[in-house]
Amino acid sequence: MRIAIAIEFFDPTHGGAERSTDRIARELSGRGHDVTILAGGAPPDRDFGDLRIERWRKRSKPRTGRGAIDYGRWVGQRIFSGDFDTGVSMTTTAPAPVVEPRAGVVRENMRRALAAAGFAALRRAGQMLSMRKRGLLRAEYATFHEPRVHRFVAISGYIRRQMIEHYGVADARVQVIRNACEVEPVTADERVERRAAARQRYGWDDGEHVVFFPALDARRKGLAPLLRAAARLAPRVPGLRLALAGRVPPWGERLASSLGLADRIDTLGVVEHMRDAYCGADVTAMPTYYDPASRIVIESIAAGTPVVTTRFDGSADWIDDDATAGVVVNDPDDTERLAAAIGELLEGPWTPPAIDPHALGWERHVDELERVLVAAAR
Repeated sequence: MRIAIAIEFFDPTHGGAERSTDRIARELSGRGHDVTILAGGAPPDRDFGDLRIERWRKRSKPRTGRGAIDYGRWVGQRIFSGDFDTGVSMTTTAPAPVVEPRAGVVRENMRRALAAAGFAALRRAGQMLSMRKRGLLRAEYATFHEPRVHRFVAISGYIRRQMIEHYGVADARVQVIRNACEVEPVTADERVERRAAARQRYGWDDGEHVVFFPALDARRKGLAPLLRAAARLAPRVPGLRLALAGRVPPWGERLASSLGLADRIDTLGVVEHMRDAYCGADVTAMPTYYDPASRIVIESIAAGTPVVTTRFDGSADWIDDDATAGVVVNDPDDTERLAAAIGELLEGPWTPPAIDPHALGWERHVDELERVLVAAAR
């Protein structure tokens, strides 16, 4: 089939949505489909191999509200022109026979961003009224009310609920195809080796209890509630340490210091050996305010380390399936419950759930998506 894939910005080195779109495109191409990426922007000097790229603009994604609307109209004209048999849009701002928003729903993202802002919410509330945000919401509204959309694909139950609650999409038009993650489960012997290597690398003693927070967007991923929960835990867990991947923002350092946690924090920077870090930790904490479906949850479970996340992470589905995978907290700002959940997992013992690599992998995801694309073909 001739398949169009729409995404606002296409650069597989850029972010999670771009990397997953690249993986889906190449998987479909490898199955014999003729795939074209309809990109709002893409680096002009990037070699995309055998993928065909059509750019709305040469370099950047739509940066204004008007641009988002115009890009969505351009995608609709191209996909429904008859040049393609079917297509999938990876954004809610552009229509296609199939819409699979990898970054979630704009309206929910904006709502949760304000929740994450805390006391800064009043200063940031203007984003809800900005011209760009208004344009994104107009484009999103148009997509969810576009009659030529055959099926909306949600990469988690959380995204499915957003579609139904925010835009009244009929339940029958939404299909959940869970997010994928390229990961092999760590064996018990391998975990012992990786755990020893990580603890030696980062200087963690056997008696220390390490909570791993692997996030680049510290505010949205819940660093503030994690620090407040750790302050509650510290008196009961003398060997508690927080291992923070990425960069800790200045506000995070100030908060940690005010809570008396400065000497309990290890800033790891860019972590090249994530599986070692998961194995070296006792718990992975991701008290996120918003994540369509975090791969962190899947990667940690596969490495044999339990996870604490929130109901605002689509990957909570995996823990709902098997409670031995970790704990889901309803509200990231409920630091009492968050501290209790982390403490519960630290106390152990914990038995990792059985992991089926196929259930997690891209082949399974694209199998299901391909069937939806075939059903939506003209």
